[in-house]
Amino acid sequence: MGGDLTESNADRILAYLRAMPTGATCAALVNVLGIKRERIATCCGNLIARGTVAYVGGARGRVYYAVEHAPDHAKRETMKRKPKPPDAPSITISHRRLPAAVGEAIVPPGVKVTICPAGLDQRFTFHPPKGWRGQITRDWMERKHAR
Repeated sequence: MGGDLTESNADRILAYLRAMPTGATCAALVNVLGIKRERIATCCGNLIARGTVAYVGGARGRVYYAVEHAPDHAKRETMKRKPKPPDAPSITISHRRLPAAVGEAIVPPGVKVTICPAGLDQRFTFHPPKGWRGQITRDWMERKHAR
């Protein structure tokens, strides 16, 4: 059980499919033969390429048949990817760094300039004064002392 991807696995799959005129799914082959799903899919792909196995359905829910039992609408060859067109431009990425900024920054008159230390964002920072209480605390204090 759970053998390697060998000719014997392909032979076992083909023998089972020849004995089953109704075909078999990958899950059924896993349950009956005890071979891993990935290995069955690879073996079935090789058997399809050889022309001894056909299938019906897509990648999900595919039913495999021995060629002699396959229905007329069964696919008898593997799907082939379309080759990349030869005139497609190749893309190259240059890993050059931009030159460091040289000279003073140009700031037009009337523009507000904020200088912030690098890596320290203080836009949403609040430094409360000593003894300060937030609005929720003040509301609570008012309700507490209003009794």
